[in-house]
Amino acid sequence: MPGERIGNSNQYLTISGVVSAPAYSWASDNNTGLYRIGADNIGIAANGTKVLDIATTAVTITPATTLSAALTYGGVTLSNAVTGTGNMVLSASPTLTGTTSFPGSTTIDSSGNLGIAKTTPANAVQLGNCSILGQDANSFYAGVNFSSAGNYINTNFACQTYWDQTNAATVWRTAPSGTAGNAITFTERMRLTQAGNLGIGMTPARTLDVTGTGGFSGNLNVGGTSNVATGTIGIGVANNAAVLVDGRLDANTNTYGYRSVNGSAGTAAATLAVLGNGTNALQFNMFGTAFTTSTINRQGGGLITCDGPGGLTLTTGAAQPIYFGINSTEVARILTTGTFLVAKTAQDTSTGGVSIFKSSTNNNGRIDFVKSTTGLADAIANYYSGGYVGGMTYSDTATALVTSSDERIKQNITDVSSQLLVLADIKVREFEFIADPDKRVKGFIAQELYKVAPEAVYVGTETKDGSIDRPWAVNPTALIPILVKAIQELTTRLAALEAK
Repeated sequence: MPGERIGNSNQYLTISGVVSAPAYSWASDNNTGLYRIGADNIGIAANGTKVLDIATTAVTITPATTLSAALTYGGVTLSNAVTGTGNMVLSASPTLTGTTSFPGSTTIDSSGNLGIAKTTPANAVQLGNCSILGQDANSFYAGVNFSSAGNYINTNFACQTYWDQTNAATVWRTAPSGTAGNAITFTERMRLTQAGNLGIGMTPARTLDVTGTGGFSGNLNVGGTSNVATGTIGIGVANNAAVLVDGRLDANTNTYGYRSVNGSAGTAAATLAVLGNGTNALQFNMFGTAFTTSTINRQGGGLITCDGPGGLTLTTGAAQPIYFGINSTEVARILTTGTFLVAKTAQDTSTGGVSIFKSSTNNNGRIDFVKSTTGLADAIANYYSGGYVGGMTYSDTATALVTSSDERIKQNITDVSSQLLVLADIKVREFEFIADPDKRVKGFIAQELYKVAPEAVYVGTETKDGSIDRPWAVNPTALIPILVKAIQELTTRLAALEAK
């Protein structure tokens, strides 16, 4: 052939050629064929244009070329593919035989982002319109519905798992639904640190830190054996130092009784027992001898409530008082005799405060109001809508029942007319009370007095069957103005008679 020479029987040498006139071509198509681009580099030209560049470091196909048949390399077959400058797009349901099948289209863009079933990936890896893999300067993240710019991809909610290398933690975040293209504000929901601490709603400082309300269904064993009974919480080691079962905090047995969180039985050494034996909805049993050694604490304050029919019982396991305090200071106590003391620590008549108790002499109920400072003081003060209406006062020597009589709270003030006839119509009777038939007394009949001086009578009530619901009652102090007026009239008449 012109331009050829034979070096030996196994080698043929020729000229390099150029892209417009390849060294190897066809007579009818002399601008299509094989030519030498440079050292260790050959090319294939078509119609005078390079379409394939084969070098030791890369193989380049330009421009976009359709692989209508299968391309096999290393046991993997790629078919139905189109390649183009800058991007490689796998379309028309391409198949990678020997690995997996990709529905739709798969794209690797010029930034290196991979889109699976997505032609315009917004992150390092994007599956369809939602699933995302990406990274920032020091961390890696995965999730749904957010772009590398931190914007919504669609209107659904967004979530993210974030591997934070700077703080050595795995973080789970969520964001509510939003508008596509708008910025996302993620809220951290859970964090797992490198030390194995898990925080829900907070950054953990311990193995498990949780903020907010929650619930638990099933059995929970904390540091104890695995054989916790159904519906219980086991706390402790070996035999479970404390077990919460059926609303009862028990030491290490299933027996109802006085048990404590430190495992002691119902003795003075026990600290606390919480029982729920079906009779009392909630029972606190406290042992100890002083206010400061037997306490129930709830951080942040709150209420102890009981909705069950059994009520709420506070009791001690021994002959010890029950103490009440605020800010670690005692304000009241119940003695072993049942006496309730307010603002004092002993039942006496010299220390200021209130004692409510049963008299030891006749078993009757009694209230002692004790003041330790001189002067007038209120024992009982009655108010109506914030206004004082009377009560019981006591000084250093006497006690008085008082009622409000301030001119400033009265209106339409006039003189009272003659009360002699009114006084004359009041019937004074002598009788015995049915409940005390051996004692005859003088007094009034409320129904009779009501006809003459109704302001001195409290009308009683009856039940539907006619029995007494609340008996009629008399207010003797309401008769004092009548008596005073009548005496004034008699005094005037007496003075007139004496003047004659």
